[in-house]
Amino acid sequence: MHLNQLFLSYKHGKEKPSVERLEATLQAMAHQAGEIIVVLDALDEAQPREKLLGWMQGFVSSDFRNVHLIVTARREEDITSAISKWKHSENTISIRSDDVDEDIRAYVRARVDDDDDGLKRWKSRPDVQMEIETSLLKKTDGM
Repeated sequence: MHLNQLFLSYKHGKEKPSVERLEATLQAMAHQAGEIIVVLDALDEAQPREKLLGWMQGFVSSDFRNVHLIVTARREEDITSAISKWKHSENTISIRSDDVDEDIRAYVRARVDDDDDGLKRWKSRPDVQMEIETSLLKKTDGM
């Protein structure tokens, strides 16, 4: 089934197809297409994650050599454990590092120094600036 047929068969997108139907459509498309890149952003926010991780493992283990997954996620034990079983370590890039934290800190400092939306008032209060930076760094968790 092609994507257009899938859309039409579910009342022009007003109804949701089953996961199985979506998988079958993606597989049919993969057989007909050249290179396909599937991007899954913020895997750590997906619910339920177990199903998605299982689908990813099945997909990576399949015979589709023209389909590539790009996945972003925060480091969480279930994700790391599941992906480590089937990913190639040379294909993994970690963006969580001190360099990323320093970039975030520099951005926050620049915003406090140059911001016209009220943050500039803290320029003369390094203690408050440090508290803002620390709080934002904790919330961004390297992202």
